[in-house]
Amino acid sequence: MVIGLLAIFAVDLADAFWVARLGTLELAALGYCFPAVHVIFSISLGLSTAATAVMAHRIGAGNTDGARNFARDSLILSVILMAIVAVIGLLTIDLIFSAIGATGTTLVQVKSFMTVFYPSALVLVIPMV
Repeated sequence: MVIGLLAIFAVDLADAFWVARLGTLELAALGYCFPAVHVIFSISLGLSTAATAVMAHRIGAGNTDGARNFARDSLILSVILMAIVAVIGLLTIDLIFSAIGATGTTLVQVKSFMTVFYPSALVLVIPMV
């Protein structure tokens, strides 16, 4: 898990490096997006940790069928939850990011980034759970 978190932060660093080459506006927008992106990562990580604990308990009890069913159900639940989070995120981009200080062209760029990221959260949660 620690290696996975380090990989996530390494990707963030690489993103910042390449986005900075686009300009300061884009880098500022990425900075505003960072907290929202990590909230999504945290939700995915929490779902993953919970699913792993329940799966380990069921496998340890010799209930492999229950573990299989739980794996399927937790994956479906995780995708549904991320879909809800993505829809809420998309509907509240202006409200959330304005509240943390994004304005004008920076807010436009934040919208551009987050309208791509929020739907991708559905795909993000699949390998984590």
